[in-house]
Amino acid sequence: MTEKDRKENLVDLGTPESEEPQDEFEVYRSLGYLSTGDVIQLTGFTKNELFYLLSTEFPLLKPIRIPLQGLGKELNAYLFSDRDLYILTLIKSMKKKLSLQQIRGMFSKLEFFSFVKERLDSLEDSLGGLRPGEAFWKEREELIEKTAGEYYLRKTKNEELSSELAEKAREEWGFIESNIPKAVISILEYGGEELIDDLGLKGQIPIEQGNNSDDDIPF
Repeated sequence: MTEKDRKENLVDLGTPESEEPQDEFEVYRSLGYLSTGDVIQLTGFTKNELFYLLSTEFPLLKPIRIPLQGLGKELNAYLFSDRDLYILTLIKSMKKKLSLQQIRGMFSKLEFFSFVKERLDSLEDSLGGLRPGEAFWKEREELIEKTAGEYYLRKTKNEELSSELAEKAREEWGFIESNIPKAVISILEYGGEELIDDLGLKGQIPIEQGNNSDDDIPF
């Protein structure tokens, strides 16, 4: 997020114009965002564990990073939303039986699939109930590759690598999609219903996982 974006966000969030200007950290705190100290106390993570998650850009975590001057150098202050707190609490719960590497892999898979699926859903909605033709499937493949490229470029900052990964994602999309229900079920076992709903992946829950009532049919 750029400095301009952050300032615009603060305005959108209702920064008081008539009061004395506050620095960015204070404004977010006044709006209910949590500091690292708050999160450590609420989740039970140690400081080292939390900063490991932040320094490795753990999937699905999106804290606000604010550069501050301190101890003669620039430091990063992190502020967390309620959603971040929920995800960290979920990670803490999952960590009792799974390694952080396993959780990272699961979260990465769901994050990527959700990112691409949102675009595909928009394309499929444009059919208006009509049967897709050959041109649609070609457009769908192109959209998968384009969207996957956007996702990987955000992660890698490397255009060549992102392009290679995007092409591979297009070729293996059926395989990727078939593996998502297993990851979804694993998240649900740890109480991750809210995350699955937030990612728009309720439709990936196998029907046998529900109670077979009409409201629970995922498609």
